[in-house]
Amino acid sequence: MRGRAGVMKNPCLLGIVVLLSACNSSELAVEAKDAAQNCESHFAKSVQPELDYCRTCHVPGGVSDVPEGQRFMLREEPAEDYARLRNSWETLGRNDNGPSPILTMSSGTDARAHSGGDPWPTDSEAYKAMELQLQGFEDPQTCPG
Repeated sequence: MRGRAGVMKNPCLLGIVVLLSACNSSELAVEAKDAAQNCESHFAKSVQPELDYCRTCHVPGGVSDVPEGQRFMLREEPAEDYARLRNSWETLGRNDNGPSPILTMSSGTDARAHSGGDPWPTDSEAYKAMELQLQGFEDPQTCPG
Protein backbone atom coordinates (compact mmCIF):
# COMPACT_ATOMS: atom_id res chain seq x y z
CA MET A 1 0.00 0.00 0.00
CA ARG A 2 1.49 3.27 -1.06
CA GLY A 3 -0.39 5.72 1.12
CA ARG A 4 -0.24 9.45 0.56
CA ALA A 5 3.51 9.49 0.03
CA GLY A 6 3.16 7.06 -2.90
CA VAL A 7 0.51 9.25 -4.52
CA MET A 8 2.70 12.31 -4.19
CA LYS A 9 5.70 10.54 -5.76
CA ASN A 10 3.68 9.26 -8.73
CA PRO A 11 2.49 12.21 -10.85
CA CYS A 12 0.17 10.03 -12.96
CA LEU A 13 -1.55 8.67 -9.90
CA LEU A 14 -1.81 12.17 -8.46
CA GLY A 15 -3.40 13.40 -11.70
CA ILE A 16 -5.98 10.61 -11.63
CA VAL A 17 -6.85 11.39 -8.01
CA VAL A 18 -7.29 15.08 -8.84
CA LEU A 19 -9.48 14.32 -11.87
CA LEU A 20 -11.66 11.89 -9.95
CA SER A 21 -12.15 14.30 -7.07
CA ALA A 22 -13.03 17.09 -9.52
CA CYS A 23 -15.64 14.91 -11.22
CA ASN A 24 -17.15 13.89 -7.93
CA SER A 25 -17.37 17.45 -6.62
CA SER A 26 -18.93 18.75 -9.84
CA GLU A 27 -21.54 15.97 -9.70
CA LEU A 28 -22.32 16.92 -6.11
CA ALA A 29 -22.61 20.57 -7.10
CA VAL A 30 -25.09 19.67 -9.87
CA GLU A 31 -27.09 17.50 -7.47
CA ALA A 32 -27.18 20.30 -4.87
CA LYS A 33 -28.29 22.82 -7.51
CA ASP A 34 -31.01 20.45 -8.77
CA ALA A 35 -32.20 19.83 -5.21
CA ALA A 36 -32.36 23.57 -4.50
CA GLN A 37 -34.33 24.11 -7.71
CA ASN A 38 -36.67 21.28 -6.70
CA CYS A 39 -37.30 23.01 -3.36
CA GLU A 40 -38.04 26.31 -5.06
CA SER A 41 -40.29 24.61 -7.60
CA HIS A 42 -42.14 22.74 -4.85
CA PHE A 43 -42.53 26.01 -2.96
CA ALA A 44 -43.97 27.86 -5.98
CA LYS A 45 -46.38 25.07 -6.88
CA SER A 46 -47.53 23.69 -3.55
CA VAL A 47 -46.61 26.03 -0.69
CA GLN A 48 -46.82 29.63 -1.85
CA PRO A 49 -50.53 29.47 -2.79
CA GLU A 50 -51.28 28.34 0.78
CA LEU A 51 -49.51 31.39 2.21
CA ASP A 52 -52.29 33.68 1.01
CA TYR A 53 -54.29 32.59 4.07
CA CYS A 54 -51.33 33.50 6.31
CA ARG A 55 -50.87 36.82 4.52
CA THR A 56 -54.19 38.11 5.83
CA CYS A 57 -52.62 38.51 9.30
CA HIS A 58 -48.86 37.87 9.10
CA VAL A 59 -47.92 41.15 7.40
CA PRO A 60 -46.75 44.50 8.79
CA GLY A 61 -49.76 46.18 10.38
CA GLY A 62 -51.72 42.91 10.40
CA VAL A 63 -53.23 41.19 13.42
CA SER A 64 -50.04 39.13 13.88
CA ASP A 65 -47.77 42.17 13.86
CA VAL A 66 -47.10 41.73 17.59
CA PRO A 67 -43.84 40.59 19.21
CA GLU A 68 -44.77 36.89 19.25
CA GLY A 69 -46.26 36.96 15.73
CA GLN A 70 -43.34 38.83 14.19
CA ARG A 71 -41.30 35.64 14.15
CA PHE A 72 -43.38 34.59 11.13
CA MET A 73 -43.96 37.54 8.85
CA LEU A 74 -44.71 37.89 5.15
CA ARG A 75 -45.28 40.99 3.03
CA GLU A 76 -48.23 42.08 0.93
CA GLU A 77 -46.19 41.25 -2.19
CA PRO A 78 -45.48 37.50 -2.51
CA ALA A 79 -42.12 37.94 -4.29
CA GLU A 80 -40.21 37.60 -1.00
CA ASP A 81 -42.21 34.66 0.36
CA TYR A 82 -39.55 31.98 -0.13
CA ALA A 83 -36.84 33.96 1.67
CA ARG A 84 -39.23 35.14 4.38
CA LEU A 85 -40.53 31.63 5.03
CA ARG A 86 -37.01 30.29 5.34
CA ASN A 87 -36.01 33.15 7.65
CA SER A 88 -39.11 32.58 9.81
CA TRP A 89 -38.39 28.85 9.95
CA GLU A 90 -34.86 29.58 11.17
CA THR A 91 -36.08 32.19 13.69
CA LEU A 92 -38.62 29.71 15.06
CA GLY A 93 -35.95 27.06 15.70
CA ARG A 94 -35.95 25.12 12.43
CA ASN A 95 -37.05 21.49 12.96
CA ASP A 96 -34.77 21.08 15.95
CA ASN A 97 -37.44 20.19 18.53
CA GLY A 98 -39.91 18.34 16.34
CA PRO A 99 -42.17 19.99 13.80
CA SER A 100 -41.68 23.73 13.39
CA PRO A 101 -44.21 26.07 15.01
CA ILE A 102 -45.11 27.01 11.42
CA LEU A 103 -46.74 23.58 11.25
CA THR A 104 -47.89 23.13 14.82
CA MET A 105 -49.54 26.54 15.12
CA SER A 106 -51.39 26.24 11.82
CA SER A 107 -52.54 22.68 12.51
CA GLY A 108 -53.77 23.19 16.07
CA THR A 109 -51.16 20.80 17.47
CA ASP A 110 -49.18 23.46 19.35
CA ALA A 111 -49.67 24.04 23.07
CA ARG A 112 -50.62 27.63 22.22
CA ALA A 113 -53.74 28.53 20.28
CA HIS A 114 -53.38 30.13 16.85
CA SER A 115 -55.66 33.15 16.56
CA GLY A 116 -56.08 32.31 12.86
CA GLY A 117 -57.61 28.93 13.65
CA ASP A 118 -56.34 25.61 12.33
CA PRO A 119 -56.20 26.07 8.56
CA TRP A 120 -53.81 23.14 7.95
CA PRO A 121 -54.90 19.96 9.75
CA THR A 122 -52.09 17.39 9.83
CA ASP A 123 -53.76 15.28 7.14
CA SER A 124 -54.29 18.23 4.74
CA GLU A 125 -52.36 18.74 1.50
CA ALA A 126 -51.28 22.19 2.73
CA TYR A 127 -49.72 20.70 5.87
CA LYS A 128 -47.95 17.96 3.91
CA ALA A 129 -46.62 20.46 1.36
CA MET A 130 -45.27 22.75 4.08
CA GLU A 131 -43.80 19.81 5.98
CA LEU A 132 -41.85 18.77 2.86
CA GLN A 133 -40.73 22.36 2.33
CA LEU A 134 -39.41 22.73 5.85
CA GLN A 135 -37.62 19.39 5.60
CA GLY A 136 -36.19 20.63 2.29
CA PHE A 137 -34.78 23.71 3.99
CA GLU A 138 -32.82 21.34 6.19
CA ASP A 139 -31.93 18.84 3.45
CA PRO A 140 -32.75 19.90 -0.13
CA GLN A 141 -32.52 16.25 -1.25
CA THR A 142 -35.91 15.66 0.43
CA CYS A 143 -37.75 18.09 -1.85
CA PRO A 144 -39.87 16.34 -4.47
CA GLY A 145 -38.34 16.57 -7.90
